Amino acid sequence: MCVLCALLQFLGRKIRHKARRKRKSYTRTNLQAKSWSQTLFVMCIFSMTCISFDLFVPFDILFVSTINGDIAAVDAATGALRWSVKETPIVRSTFPTESHFTFLPNPQDGSLYTLTEDGLKKLPFSIPALVHAAPCRSKEGILYAGKKEDTWFGIDPKTGNITETLNFSPRDALCPAPSDAVQYIGKTEYHIALADVHNVSNRWNATYVEYSSYNWRDKSEADTRYFSSCSDGLDTLGKICWHRNFSSTVVAVYELGTEGLKKMRMNVLGRKTLYNILFNSLAQPANSRFFVPSERAEKNKESVLPDLVLSSRFFLSLSRNSADDGVFTRIGKILVNSSEIIGRGSDGTVIFAGKFDSRNIAVKRIVLDYVKLADREVNALRETDTHPNVIRYFCMEADRQFCYIALELCCFTLEEFVENKNMPMSCTLNVLHALYETTSGLAWLHDFGMVHRDIKPSNVLFSAPDKTGSVRAKISDFGLCKKVSQASVTQSGFAGTLGWTAPEMMQDQEAVTFAADVFSLGCLFYYALSGGLHAFGDSNHRQVNIIIGHDEIDDTYTLTELYKLTFLCAESRCLIKQMVSHSRTSRPSAKEILKHPVFWTSEKRLQFLQDVSDRIENEDIFSPVVRNLERGSSVVTANDWRLQLCPALQEDLRKFRTYRGRSLRDLLRAIRNKRHHYQELPEELRTAIGSIPDDFIAYFTDRFPNLIMHVYGAMSICKTDSILARYY
Repeated sequence: MCVLCALLQFLGRKIRHKARRKRKSYTRTNLQAKSWSQTLFVMCIFSMTCISFDLFVPFDILFVSTINGDIAAVDAATGALRWSVKETPIVRSTFPTESHFTFLPNPQDGSLYTLTEDGLKKLPFSIPALVHAAPCRSKEGILYAGKKEDTWFGIDPKTGNITETLNFSPRDALCPAPSDAVQYIGKTEYHIALADVHNVSNRWNATYVEYSSYNWRDKSEADTRYFSSCSDGLDTLGKICWHRNFSSTVVAVYELGTEGLKKMRMNVLGRKTLYNILFNSLAQPANSRFFVPSERAEKNKESVLPDLVLSSRFFLSLSRNSADDGVFTRIGKILVNSSEIIGRGSDGTVIFAGKFDSRNIAVKRIVLDYVKLADREVNALRETDTHPNVIRYFCMEADRQFCYIALELCCFTLEEFVENKNMPMSCTLNVLHALYETTSGLAWLHDFGMVHRDIKPSNVLFSAPDKTGSVRAKISDFGLCKKVSQASVTQSGFAGTLGWTAPEMMQDQEAVTFAADVFSLGCLFYYALSGGLHAFGDSNHRQVNIIIGHDEIDDTYTLTELYKLTFLCAESRCLIKQMVSHSRTSRPSAKEILKHPVFWTSEKRLQFLQDVSDRIENEDIFSPVVRNLERGSSVVTANDWRLQLCPALQEDLRKFRTYRGRSLRDLLRAIRNKRHHYQELPEELRTAIGSIPDDFIAYFTDRFPNLIMHVYGAMSICKTDSILARYY
């Protein structure tokens, strides 16, 4: 704690010195952004107050974790302190005076901030992320070393006594004391060390402690709300059940259940904001997520989702007020044309035209109440926007009311393209190619361990045409994006858009995986290839159909729509059925989708059939490979594939050898032989078959629409063979 105070004192000296030198005053704005250092500075002076409103409480004990390592057990109904134990401080760090490392760790999630000439800046990585990536070296010559330590300890919730400890340190081990009352709590310590190769003495070490927990899920389990702010005490707080001061900053509050700790959801209020809410006694509807009892309203006992407000967050910068610049309004480095609205999003989000560094951009304006989504989107874009199929990010600015994100300017969305048949690009845009680019962008996100969670037609944008007139598909809107490591623990409530969300996303007990994005992508494929239809019906019933696992892919009218757009109907239908499978383990990965035959050129499709024929040519008829190929082949051969050919080709096949009509291997052999001897075929036959490769492969796939997918699936047992590996 002393180290952290020293950090903040140093930060305060630099800020005051910079303010005097530039004769500019720092403004403190009550923005809900994670500039934690100022919060800690205030909290080092004052103590923390937690307030609970007088509502029904479904559990007995709250665990309050403070920054200095204390774990306090508080009676959830009265606020009385039952016991307190001392544990490792949540954040510890060294701070060499001469070091140019000025990293400030956030005790809530381990994210890092640094002090720059423009004020505090959030870095695109956290202490846990650095530990997972270590050992590594940056381009600037910074060496990173990390260590992760896990500990389980059993604690008696009545007394606070730690009865046993499980870790890799023999000196910390305690003898087991079996008891049904003992609860087990997991703790992880992340240790990170940074060193400059150009100056070995220039080092920075930090430790971040995280307790293993689940986020609050069930809205029906609690009717309690908790508020806290930086304060040394309050005399009167309206209709408040209890309040309590703690010795240091509160970092998190947990409810102790049978499955372990459950982390309560946190919101943020400054002290003045909290005072205003309490003294004014403003009430909102009982079904609102933000409920404060009113002196003018009857006491309401209806259930509300628990929310925690545990600290004040402040936004530090030099003077950056909005200024008019002609028809534009300047917000920091961004010029916003508020008279030209490009689009609108949910929760008051508006997209304006704008300029950044003399280029036309889109400016996404987000209200400060949803600044957490803005931070999440910016962090995701910083990591991934180097891919050509991910929307490009330029910068983010803020004023007293909104956050502004500067993004690459695009022309239209996939939804607009499909729904508006008169768009100028309709005649040139290749739908399959656009879907391939969308999948490529999603695969790139998944490579970074990110789940988008809101794939839908309106979130697929198309860039402005280049010099050749072609456009590029780009994935946008990363406000719900999450790292898989986070999502597997913290998934709670609904995220995404109804009708485009995987069934497991509606079930809080299941973790979010990449497969959720693949499901949404499958719905998007169906929508684009069918010209605007949805695989799970109309907008009123599709989400219900998704949950119960019913789809309409086998209906005749949808198959007809797919035929209108592409001759790859069988491949499209097979792929989409896999992508929208109710079982997420049955869905392919984004990388597997990119290799699917639906995206193959005619040349690659023909070469695949030739390579498969070469691979099985010398195989025994009873070999596992041939038997797997012939199993179920009647869906291709229709009892005798020879009868499907034109008379000229049937006659030519009989000249040189005997082909069995029920053998799929013989059909592949026939295709391979006619391709190899194409120039030797009679002119009449070449005219009937057509040119190579487009007409030639179409001749066979039109007659045997299931040929490619059956062979592709059957030969997957040989996907590691050198001759076939490139197709899988």
